[in-house]
Amino acid sequence: MALTDRVINLIHTIPLFKGFDDTEVEKFLRFTTSKYYPSKSIILKEGEKGKRLYIIERGVAGVITPIHVRENLKKPLEQKYKILAQLGEGDFFGEIGLFTSNPRSASIIARSAVEVLCLGENERDDLENRQPGICCKFYHNLIGEMAKRLLSNNEVIREYYRAVNPGLKLVQ
Repeated sequence: MALTDRVINLIHTIPLFKGFDDTEVEKFLRFTTSKYYPSKSIILKEGEKGKRLYIIERGVAGVITPIHVRENLKKPLEQKYKILAQLGEGDFFGEIGLFTSNPRSASIIARSAVEVLCLGENERDDLENRQPGICCKFYHNLIGEMAKRLLSNNEVIREYYRAVNPGLKLVQ
């Protein structure tokens, strides 16, 4: 993979690489591959097993999930999609699949042309064996980012329960 100054500068802005120096970034990136997705293409499909972490290098992607709606009671349910989040340069997704191979919990679509860096399960294993210090630093940062997401999701759930149960008192 040809490392450009733009890619290295982008990597330094991503929390997953907090505390990495240029040499560590370059060593880490040797374990990744680059992929291109044209606008409107599916990057990940909900329900499929995952084995890769993706980092958006360029472009915008949407996190979507199907919902079923009915315009009126006389019409059948229709499948539509809800956009859960919009991702851009430096954002990452697929981290759970990298470690568990669980089915994807949402689909990711390219809302513009998208370039991503991918770290697959085999490359992750090689990184662990060949660069354990860099891998440990990456995992530390990844766990921190996943914890932030979990806390944010907990707050969304808490707010939802407050909205649908106005008299409910939540234990702090």
